[in-house]
Amino acid sequence: MNNIDIIKAVTENLKSIFKGEGIDLSEKVFKSSHNLPKGAKPPGSRPLGRLDYKGEAFEYGYGARAYYANARFGLSLFLRDSNEKNLTRLTQEWVHKIREALTVNGVNVGSLASIKPVTRAEIDKVQVISDGKEQSVEVRFDVFIRYREV
Repeated sequence: MNNIDIIKAVTENLKSIFKGEGIDLSEKVFKSSHNLPKGAKPPGSRPLGRLDYKGEAFEYGYGARAYYANARFGLSLFLRDSNEKNLTRLTQEWVHKIREALTVNGVNVGSLASIKPVTRAEIDKVQVISDGKEQSVEVRFDVFIRYREV
């Protein structure tokens, strides 16, 4: 397995983790939560999400030290609830649900299971963005994945 195969597998495994948690991942771009189709996601339904590859930084080892790559992804969740207090609780629940689901062992599955290249899987930052016009928010996760290059 070469490095391009590793990052492709990492991307697919992240999608599987998030879908497994109940997120409907979309390939469409939504500029904000109020651009979502009105009838598509009623309150309490599975949230719509988007996973984007944000790039990588590469480290070079010295001597016997392995080479590593640090990949960045952006996960956006679009949540809606007619009650502002419920929306806050829903947002908090999803932040922690995603945080708990994103693990090294969760990413090192499938074609990565035998070589286990991923050594770190974490969320660097979470932002909650509300446009103030509707009872909806966008929750943005900055996801960091570190893997050993082959």
